[in-house]
Amino acid sequence: MSDLEAGVDRVVSVTPATLIVRVGARAVDVFVVLVVVVVGSLVPGGSETSTATAVSFGLVAVAVSVFEACLLRWWGRTPGMALFGLSVTTTTGRRVPLWRGMVRAAIVWSAVMLGGIVTGVAAAMILTSTFGALIGPMIARTDHRGLHDLITATVVVRTI
Repeated sequence: MSDLEAGVDRVVSVTPATLIVRVGARAVDVFVVLVVVVVGSLVPGGSETSTATAVSFGLVAVAVSVFEACLLRWWGRTPGMALFGLSVTTTTGRRVPLWRGMVRAAIVWSAVMLGGIVTGVAAAMILTSTFGALIGPMIARTDHRGLHDLITATVVVRTI
């Protein structure tokens, strides 16, 4: 009887995803979100006030976080991750629970959206410090886990 017939999952060799590959995958995801935001902003009746803009960015951050958490739970990857051959699991190799996916995505997307609300030097400082905190551990650690991965006990892997 083969492993598949016995219901045993095939073992796949995985390695931690490198920073460059992860940034590429996230760039694809950010592009997809930007397209959705731009198309959404074309809806007639949109407001130009700073309060409405802040609320819009907050809603986008929540919506994208929920969407990403669902993708991670169901398929273990986002569109950008799929394009680059990446997936996310818990550190024990299991599927990411929905709540962990929400926390993980909220950390990343709230940082991105906060940078979109604030302008000028403050935006640059916020984005630099936030991304430094998220990406710094990816550079320093051999498993390339970012702060959001460490907080949620997840790991991004590249299937070989």
